[in-house]
Amino acid sequence: MHISAALAIAFFLAFLAICLIDRSSLMAGAFFDIFIVSSSLSFFIYSMERGNWFFRLASILLIMLFVFLTLYGIYIMIALLFLNAKIVFERERRNLANSLSLIAAFALLAFAMTSTIMHTSNTPGIVRHIWGGISCLAFFYLAHAGVFLTNLALCCITSPKKNKDYIIVLGCGLIKGKVSKLLSNRVGKAMDFGLKQSKKTGKIPILIMSGGQGPNESVSEAEAMKACAIENGYDSDSILVENKSRNTLENMRFSKSIMDGRACGKKYSCIFCTSSFHLLRSAIYARKAGMKISGIGAKTAWYYLPNAIMRENIAFIFMHKKLFIAAAMALFAFGTAFPSIPLFFSELFFATGMPL
Repeated sequence: MHISAALAIAFFLAFLAICLIDRSSLMAGAFFDIFIVSSSLSFFIYSMERGNWFFRLASILLIMLFVFLTLYGIYIMIALLFLNAKIVFERERRNLANSLSLIAAFALLAFAMTSTIMHTSNTPGIVRHIWGGISCLAFFYLAHAGVFLTNLALCCITSPKKNKDYIIVLGCGLIKGKVSKLLSNRVGKAMDFGLKQSKKTGKIPILIMSGGQGPNESVSEAEAMKACAIENGYDSDSILVENKSRNTLENMRFSKSIMDGRACGKKYSCIFCTSSFHLLRSAIYARKAGMKISGIGAKTAWYYLPNAIMRENIAFIFMHKKLFIAAAMALFAFGTAFPSIPLFFSELFFATGMPL
């Protein structure tokens, strides 16, 4: 066995081991990404050494795609972010939360232009050193965002077994006392899972509608969600209400208290239901509440996802802000001390595709 194939297998086994311990860990996404890269490398080496014409052609096309994305991938991303911002502003309110794709597009464009200028002009040494530190921070955030997206995607493709006693449905804000489209999708996803389980096993899971009452809301999120589920045909006797929580951690903790109280020491099985972009952080909060459970993700409008995922990524960083601040300081120091390394990669990924 070639060493590249052995490494790919090792990375995949490491990914599986981490998933068994904690699927919400970013290490799972990191090892999966490394597995994909090492597998691609192994495929290329095998094709060039022993493969027939078809595998060699596939390998050459793979390398061409990699080179193209290296040179122009950032600019494709910038264009898509600008397009997404235009669509969001046409369909949603213009506020900061809905402007993240636009901000990201301008930030990447500014970084690309500055990187190009740095490599086409005689800039002072101190400026290059500082830019080396900034470049390190930029690559760190982009790498983290990529791993975060991988982890989120892995959470989204999870398919829990249909043997659950409870489904915790996480609330979000109401609109004039009624569930929003986002929240109705969560309720609908939980109901769909419950009805399919009932049809398959004869056992209908209890929905725990979890969400408190905001200062400008006439009813609690949980009560509004219960009314929505009953209106759409779910058995009212199979719905419980948790109406005290104010955030996702409390959603999990208070719902767990309800289940523990009903179980009287017996084991039970549950999952949670939320929007697809919220699955990863919700799983982390579930573990904080003492539950090692997975979730199911409700459908989200495609144009809304980029902003929602970026908000989730920022929120994840704030959850671990001490670790990220320490890493940022160390990387900035490294970049300023050895600017040639980050500047090489900034030229490779940003400057080469934008001649000035």
